[in-house]
Amino acid sequence: MKIVREDTLYLQKGDIMFLSRIANVPIVAEFFKEYNLSIFEINSKNKYEFVKFKNILLCNFFSQIDFIVDYDEIKDLTSSEMEKKINRVTNLWNELSERFDNMDIIHQQKNISMIEDIEKAKYKENSLKEAFLFLQGKINMPLPEEILKERIKPKENKLD
Repeated sequence: MKIVREDTLYLQKGDIMFLSRIANVPIVAEFFKEYNLSIFEINSKNKYEFVKFKNILLCNFFSQIDFIVDYDEIKDLTSSEMEKKINRVTNLWNELSERFDNMDIIHQQKNISMIEDIEKAKYKENSLKEAFLFLQGKINMPLPEEILKERIKPKENKLD
C-alpha cells in the first residue's frame, strides 16, 4: 500500500519487494540504488511496515502507479464498494490470463509483457484483499504516525 503526501511517500515493504521483481517499471533501479533498498529483509512479519521517502519525484511517480493500492482511495470505502473494487481487478486478472493462455506460442512470445501485466493485476488483487481485511480490523497494518494523526483530528467546536 502506498500513501502520498506532497513531498513524502510511504510505501509498504511488501510493495518494495514486489517492485524489486518487476523489470519493466522505470525509475525502480534508481529508486533501489538511491535508497540502498537491498539491505531490507522483507518477510511476512514486516511486509506491512511502511518506509518513508522524502522525494517529490518519487511521489509523482508512485501516484501514477495503479498496481499498488493507494490508501486514500480505499480508506473510506464501504464493504460493498471494496468488494466491487476487488472483483473488477479479479476480472481483469482473469481476462488477461485467459487471453494469454489462448494464444499460440508465437503470439505468447510476441506478447511476453502480458505476463508482467498479469502479475501486477494478481498482486493488486491480493493487496486489495489484505487492505480489506485491514479495514475490517482482521489484520494489523501499522499506519505511519503522521497518517494516524490525520485520522484522529479533533472535531472543531462550532459556535452558535
